[in-house]
Amino acid sequence: MNIEISRSFSIIILFSLTYPATSRLVRPFANEQVAVIDVSLTAMEQALAKKDWEGIQEPAARAYSAMDRLRV
Repeated sequence: MNIEISRSFSIIILFSLTYPATSRLVRPFANEQVAVIDVSLTAMEQALAKKDWEGIQEPAARAYSAMDRLRV
């Protein structure tokens, strides 16, 4: 029992110490994915205005992929 509690505390402490470094690594990735989503939505809006149903598919797939990468 004591070993499990000690192990749990060591994991929590390790996470707390590494969290700032991890967040600095994740932020640029998240910003990049949000930029991809923004560009894709702009392209989708332009295709929608032209009623270019074929042209919506590729930016929609890019936006979906970027959102999926953010989910992971």
